[in-house]
Amino acid sequence: MKTLAPASLFTFHAEGPSLGTLAAGVAAVNLFLALFNMIPAFPMDGGRVLRALLANRLGFLRATEIAAFIGQGVAFALGFIGLFYNPMLIFIAIFVYLAAAAEAHMVAMRAMSPERPSRTGMPSETPPACMRCLIGLVSLSAADMVLLQI
Repeated sequence: MKTLAPASLFTFHAEGPSLGTLAAGVAAVNLFLALFNMIPAFPMDGGRVLRALLANRLGFLRATEIAAFIGQGVAFALGFIGLFYNPMLIFIAIFVYLAAAAEAHMVAMRAMSPERPSRTGMPSETPPACMRCLIGLVSLSAADMVLLQI
């Protein structure tokens, strides 16, 4: 089974790792994470850069839809690669897929109600007496319901 991490980072010597080896290892891991984060899968930074580039021509909503679609495709590819090389990629793929879908859904919902506060959708008066009665019935316990049936 192959891994994507450099093997030299996880080898230990009898005298212990030197400061130069440790700094090189940390730099290599940091570079790997930066490159991995720039994959154009939408919730990651590379996907956000892709969305920003697409939004210049297509608008924010359409750019988000396309970036989320590409991100879900990349997530599928990561999951497939994870089946053969590194099972951790499967978990990353699940996260990327679900996060891309959630972000696209949130942007679509925000586009359907632009710049409207939530109070505009709320009733301006108190609920009628029948609604207060139903709310009271919902809060009753099972013992109270038995007493009401008698």
